[in-house]
Parts: sequence; structure tokens; C-alpha cells
Amino acid sequence: MNSNLKVISGYTRNGVSLKPQNIRPSLEISEFFKEHFENRQRGVYIESSKVKTLFTNQLLKSLSDADFERILPHLELVSFSAGTTVYQPEDEVKFIYFPENAVFSQFHILKDGRTVETAMIGKEGITGFSSISGSNLMSHFLQVSIGGNAFRLNIDVIKDEIGYSNAFRDLLFEYANIHISHLSQRVLCNNHHLLDERFCTWLLMLLDRCQKDRLELTHDQISGYLGVHRPSVTHIAQTLREKNIIKYSRGHITVINRQKLENLACECYRRENLVH
Repeated sequence: MNSNLKVISGYTRNGVSLKPQNIRPSLEISEFFKEHFENRQRGVYIESSKVKTLFTNQLLKSLSDADFERILPHLELVSFSAGTTVYQPEDEVKFIYFPENAVFSQFHILKDGRTVETAMIGKEGITGFSSISGSNLMSHFLQVSIGGNAFRLNIDVIKDEIGYSNAFRDLLFEYANIHISHLSQRVLCNNHHLLDERFCTWLLMLLDRCQKDRLELTHDQISGYLGVHRPSVTHIAQTLREKNIIKYSRGHITVINRQKLENLACECYRRENLVH
């Protein structure tokens, strides 16, 4: 696992505790956790429904109060830097992640060395679902495309919860069906839609998941996710800038006219319904 992983609550790697490195989450949930559990020990109870309002991840927010209550002590808040490789193929999956404002990319490497992103996971879901229902070995690369926070949960804990709670299991499998639809749509998009349309759709999906208008992305990174050569990305970005839809400089892209961007996106974005 890439050492860019920065820890907010109690993560250890190779038996060595890692300390936070000037991390200040946009939501100070880690401080809330500490206060929350100290209050519990003193007999002060806070309703789970109120605790959930602090979360961004839609799956966590959709859990019943009882299910949320059981997994809450096992959730750990971690912060990722962009570009962190979380898992590689054949890695053992020990944790799944519920993104808050981080965005994860699932991708594969082709024989010619190009990479192609096959799925994007943000605040609407979880990473590594296949390891919950099947093998614990990762089948693809999982990388952080937009740095930020996520909650991690031990794979054994989530498997126990699936066996214990029908509601918890049904919620995760409902998400799995939606995610499979997302995968299928991405395959269709990668094979049949024009690159400039795909670029706009990809950018919009990324914006929806990280809730930002300004993204730290280089043309090299974008070309890697889209599986195309860098000059093609540069040409499209230049065209969008000339139309006053985006502006970019030094690895930063800012959307200044979202409506125009949506008008140029392919039909896949209008079918994209994972993020609310």
C-alpha cells in the first residue's frame, strides 16, 4: 500500500503506528468520535440519527439506526493523498472504504501499458464490494483520484454484519446492483462515445462525488483515467477553456459553466444516478 495514506484514527501498517501529518479534515468527525465515546462512558447518550447527520457517505447515512450503532465503534477516519494506490490485483483486501470527500478509481492496465478507468467510487458507495461477497483478493487496481477523507471498516466486521442484519445486507446488495450498472455504462461509454463527450461526462461524475468545483488534475492523470494519449486531453481542455467552460493552470481545473459542460457530455451522465 502506498505510504501516502495519512491516518486520522488509529491506523497501523506493518505493526508500526502512523501519526497524523497535519491533517485537518473538512468535517472534524474524529474529534466528534472521541467526544461521542467519552460521553457514552459517562452514560450520556446521543441518538444515532443525529450522529449520522455528520456523515457525507450515502450508504452510511442510509443505514438503520440499529445497524449504524453497531458499526460506529469500528469505523476509522483516514485521509488519502491523490494518486495513492490503495490495492493492486491479488492484494488481500483487509478493509473496505466508505468515501466522504475522497474519490477512488477502479482501473485496469492494458497490454500496451495504457490504463483505463472502469469505475469511480465516491460518497455514494463503498470500495471493494466483490471482496465482501466473494474472494478476499482484489481483482483490479484501486487508486485515489481525488484526495480526501474516507471511513474504513475491517472486512470481517462487515461480513459479520451482513450475516447478522438482513437490512444491512439488502442495502449493500442494492448498491452492488447499481454499481454493476455503473460499470456497464462505463464500458459502453469507453467503447462507443466520442472522447470529448467522455471527458465532459467523466469530469462531471468526479465533481459530483467530491463536491468541488476546483480539481487538482494534470492532463497526464486524466489521460490515464480515460485510456487515451495526453495530447488528446490537452486539445479538449483547450477547447473547453476557449468556450469559457473551464479554466486550468498548473494542474488545476476549475469548472466555470457547469450547464455548458453538461450540454456537451454524452448520454451516460444523464443516466448516471448514483450520486444525490
